[in-house]
This record gives sequence, structure tokens and C-alpha cells, in this order.
Amino acid sequence: MPTAVVTGANRGIGLEFVRQLLCGGWGVFAACRSSSEALTSLGPKHFFTADVRHQPKVNSIFLPLIHPLICSSTTLKSQMVDG
Repeated sequence: MPTAVVTGANRGIGLEFVRQLLCGGWGVFAACRSSSEALTSLGPKHFFTADVRHQPKVNSIFLPLIHPLICSSTTLKSQMVDG
């Protein structure tokens, strides 16, 4: 299943991204400073409250998500080079 991280997910274009991605069968990690009734009603499986200006909080949420991708990418590149 493809997965997306959406910041500003509680309203406006961020909320619409969440809506469209969920309708398309994507997994969604929704992040915003505070939730909204509209976001809650969509029911993303993964929801985080975070102010993207607070770097330690952002790191604690997103680095665990990104790290496996970096490792997978490094492994793939290594396998391609080694042959």
C-alpha cells in the first residue's frame, strides 16, 4: 500500500490531500498542530500533533518513518553496485 505523510492535515488543502489519498487507498500519516472534526471524521490510522517549527518533535515523529526507507535505498544501491 502506498503511504503519504501530510502536514497541515486538519484543514484546507492538507485536509483535502488526506481525503483524496484515503479515497485512493493510501495509508496516511496525518500531522497538524491540533486536530479538527473534519480530520477525525476521515479517520486516518496514524495521527500526530506537531508544530513543524519544533524540530525535536518533528524528528521524533518522522525519522522513524524515513529511516527504513534510507536503509532500504542504501541496501538496494549496494546490491546494484555489487551485482
